[in-house]
Amino acid sequence: MTEPSRSLGGLRSAFAPCVLLALGLGPAGVLHAQPQAPPSSVTLKPVRPGQAPPNPYTKKLIARGKLLVLSGGCNTCHTPWRLDPKLGVPAPDATRMLSGHPEGAPDPGGEVGPTDIALIGPTFTSFRLPFGTTYSLNLTPDIDTGTGSWTEKMFIDIFRKGRHLGGDGRPVYPPMPWSWIRYRSDQDLKAIFAYLRSIPPLRNLPPTEKIPPPVADAVIAMNDKIIALQKDPNVKLLAPQGGPPPPPALDLKPVVRGRAPKRTYPADMVTKGRLLVMAGDCNNCHTPWVYDPVLGAPAPDWTRMLSGHPEGAPDPQGKLGPEDNLLVGPTFTSFRLPFGVTYSKNLTPDIDTGSGGWTEEQFLAVFRKGRHTDGRTIVPPMPWDGIRNLPDADLRAIFAYLQSVPPIRCETPLPKVPPQALEMLERVNGIKLSGTAGPS
Repeated sequence: MTEPSRSLGGLRSAFAPCVLLALGLGPAGVLHAQPQAPPSSVTLKPVRPGQAPPNPYTKKLIARGKLLVLSGGCNTCHTPWRLDPKLGVPAPDATRMLSGHPEGAPDPGGEVGPTDIALIGPTFTSFRLPFGTTYSLNLTPDIDTGTGSWTEKMFIDIFRKGRHLGGDGRPVYPPMPWSWIRYRSDQDLKAIFAYLRSIPPLRNLPPTEKIPPPVADAVIAMNDKIIALQKDPNVKLLAPQGGPPPPPALDLKPVVRGRAPKRTYPADMVTKGRLLVMAGDCNNCHTPWVYDPVLGAPAPDWTRMLSGHPEGAPDPQGKLGPEDNLLVGPTFTSFRLPFGVTYSKNLTPDIDTGSGGWTEEQFLAVFRKGRHTDGRTIVPPMPWDGIRNLPDADLRAIFAYLQSVPPIRCETPLPKVPPQALEMLERVNGIKLSGTAGPS
């Protein structure tokens, strides 16, 4: 199997809601929690309708685009979050669907640790990174502030060239997962654009990124390298010169090869599953990140592909602000939320620690029931509620691909989440399964 090229993915993963709990650390590191009132609401300007151009696309193409947007978790970062009265926790605000960072909304209020990847702010549309702060764009078809003035080619070129405005503008910054979405065909990208043209236009102008000019130049160079590596994983590229020093090296245990069951699937099914996994940026959270000297930034470590949180790897080191949503740890496989710390699972087909002990039907049930194969409630940031929009055939293809990757033995830790929070998350997941909450 060809190893994927190195790429700096985004933070797209549909980071699910924060349970509003006050946490303390008791004896032996046990988390205790008492439910409390939600933090003060972020005051946002009223929603303003915009003006959209005519939509020439067919209903069939729009429907395909809607499936890709919902299952791809675009609403997670491009739809501002608020306290959802049905869920009782923060979630994307459907009245502001895909309108990006609201004008005047706050930046993240906490601190990024020395080796942390990112801190996500109160509306889940602002992102503090080690080199600056970025914001989600308005994807609604408003002509003045959204995508209404873009052409279809300009939209596709964002993913083909890693730059805005048809490939000639400023670079696409993290957490936008353009490097994963570019695995999609032009026809799928056209379908996404068609769906974006069909939604209500909202007038909202997100701020420009707070990025120093030298960093912007470095990101342009990095994005160009990502494209080159995706075309040819063996291409020889030079490390950046004169940039900031790399973060402290992570002391990770060596990779241990695992045992996979003997399973065979049709080649076209595995190929389809690979596309869904790569374009769905599963590697963002399930493949540990390490510093890549060629890119000059952290990126997925393909020797540990899809093996989840490494045994003994650190938790996030920084601090959440009072209304922040999530802090992403050094390997992009540990996540600090207001109610505790969660970890990415091992998806490789290792029989003892990964997906090798699961059946295909158990894998489908994870997304149909919101529970792990052992019955535990799925906790954030796993975007199961977006992925569950995919048909069974797509989920079966994903499972087939996961059974084809190298098995790695890695026992990922259980989440450090108090029982009260798990009970609330189970209730939230039940409401999501009922289909009565969230953008549609």
